[in-house]
Amino acid sequence: MASYSFEHVAIRALATAVPDHVKTFDQSSPKVQRFVKQIGIEQVHISVTEQTPVDLGYVALNEALAQAGWAASCLDLVVFDTQTPDYMGGVGDGSFLHHYLDLREDCAVFDLSVGCAAFPYAMSVACAQLSVASSIKRVAVVMGDSQWIYFADADAIAQKKTMLVGEGVGVILLERVASEVPPIKIELYAQGHGYKSLSFHHGIKNAWRRADAYEMPDGGEMYLQGASCGTYMDGSDISDFAKVKICAEIKAHCAPTFASDFDYYVFHQANQSILDEIAANLGLDPSKVPSSLQHFGNTYCASAILTMCDQLCGKQGPLHIFNASYGVGLAWGFSDLVVPAEVICPIVATAHRFDEHFLKPIED
Repeated sequence: MASYSFEHVAIRALATAVPDHVKTFDQSSPKVQRFVKQIGIEQVHISVTEQTPVDLGYVALNEALAQAGWAASCLDLVVFDTQTPDYMGGVGDGSFLHHYLDLREDCAVFDLSVGCAAFPYAMSVACAQLSVASSIKRVAVVMGDSQWIYFADADAIAQKKTMLVGEGVGVILLERVASEVPPIKIELYAQGHGYKSLSFHHGIKNAWRRADAYEMPDGGEMYLQGASCGTYMDGSDISDFAKVKICAEIKAHCAPTFASDFDYYVFHQANQSILDEIAANLGLDPSKVPSSLQHFGNTYCASAILTMCDQLCGKQGPLHIFNASYGVGLAWGFSDLVVPAEVICPIVATAHRFDEHFLKPIED
């Protein structure tokens, strides 16, 4: 177990940006009604103009900077976590954000691809840098993914009856301070063989020249071109992992008074059924387990920050929050942090999109 307690790290802002296009589910169909009742998702925000995590991250980061009263030039490090970068390999999305914000040359960039466990993993990287590098005082942690890439075009998005996942990018600003502030505590775990249950299978191992389709662990076929884009999930395995394994780990590693120690318990927003069962298993008051699923869906690595912005913005006082994030790999982690309520920004819906392309199509 990797266990951390970071002292003198203050949380200065939380912000989230989502596409302004909203896909609402038509519940006249009994099948859709069953989906909404079980999963808890009535709509999602998803781009029909091909917004990327950089586009949304730019808006969310500017919102966070305004909340903190910081200029972009004061940032010393950007940590960017996404599984759907603008370009695969080479230059990561953190570098593009660095470019668009015109950050200092000595502002470093880390790019991560952790998936739904991004919050504790990315936070641990940022807090560690603040703790050991005297030149790093202010850090932006950015995390989010795109989902439109799994559809052929905007018409395919419109025709889809239901969606589990939505789009959003969350940002948290951290600062090293001399004063005493509540420590940020993080624990990280991994179960590598879990990749067989939830992972993204495009890449060098499954290069395009080998085959167009592959047999998956459940016996089904996976086409590496088209809507699936190599994404595989064994739903029953993942549900059991979240409901059983995560609860067992929390019980094993957290204090006996866990159910009364925190103001809120922010879990990865997989689906409402999983959230309800985790809360019941741990004996938690449902009112202390916020959900953003109804209006935003499962927003992958952005879900923790998005849920705090959606459900906790406008609350009073410092909020003692427990976070459990888990997903692809499989990886998971727990965070114990105190968030000043006044630094939480409302969610911004935006049409912002950069038109710059490194590679330009050649017209016939």
